[in-house]
Amino acid sequence: MKATKNNPKSAQMLLTSVLGLACFLAAAPSYAQVVPQAAPTNPVYLADAPVALETIERALALSAQGSHAEAARSLSQLIIDSGDRLIDDGNDLGVSIPVRHRIHSVLASDAELLESYRRINTPKAQRLNEDGDWRSVRSMYWLTAPGCDASLNHAQVLLESARFASSMRELERLLDHPDATENARRAMKLSRTIHRATPSSRSSELLRLWSEVAGEEVRETTPFAQPEETDREITSLRWSPIDPDADEYRLLGLVPKPIARSFLTPPPTSDELIGIDEAPASGAVVQPKPWSMPVVMDDSLITNDGGTI
Repeated sequence: MKATKNNPKSAQMLLTSVLGLACFLAAAPSYAQVVPQAAPTNPVYLADAPVALETIERALALSAQGSHAEAARSLSQLIIDSGDRLIDDGNDLGVSIPVRHRIHSVLASDAELLESYRRINTPKAQRLNEDGDWRSVRSMYWLTAPGCDASLNHAQVLLESARFASSMRELERLLDHPDATENARRAMKLSRTIHRATPSSRSSELLRLWSEVAGEEVRETTPFAQPEETDREITSLRWSPIDPDADEYRLLGLVPKPIARSFLTPPPTSDELIGIDEAPASGAVVQPKPWSMPVVMDDSLITNDGGTI
């Protein structure tokens, strides 16, 4: 529509349209100026037990006032209720650790509080141990004498499952246990087996430390080796797509018998296993079930049949 002096109505309509368009553009969102923001991320380790910190502080206050038994009971219950939750390690490093580990540090730093804790909880831990529930003892009552024994059971099961690094971590942690000296010989034997299976500077140091606690010299550190009669030559199995004319399977390079064997734990509970010569000291039933997948480490193949490893 053409706006002229002779057509004032058209000019008014045109002006109204322009103003309306301007208002619309001003009110519309400017998508070109919207900057997408990255989704918020959480830290890998998040302290998710703020109440635990308050309980620990109250327990420390009670202990300072001489109420060691009351403080010990509150910390023991906190381990049971929130042991697996995370809390700041207390060193201002921004690292979160399990609540039970923080409480263990608190207890170890106060001799009277630790004594009350052990006096109150040792009978409970002993009953669980006698019932065969040593895993709960390790989780809830680690700082008791039965807790040390349960932790050694855990280290042995890890070893029998060829989880050598995890077993070493358990044994390293036990070095600071109040009952380390009384159980040093067993820990030393486990450390020696780990070192012979996977020799390293770390396993060597662990064996040295436990031998020192046990008051014995370091010995029998020769790594487990293949039998002398074993043929070291290993021939690859046939792979048709690469070499269709290759020889059939050759097993000359495979170890014909175990290098070493150890019975699994705990003792058998099945009546069928009691009295059998070399009955596997384990919880295996008549139909054995593997405890772990076969593990290849360097030149060794580690496997088990549910009764022996």
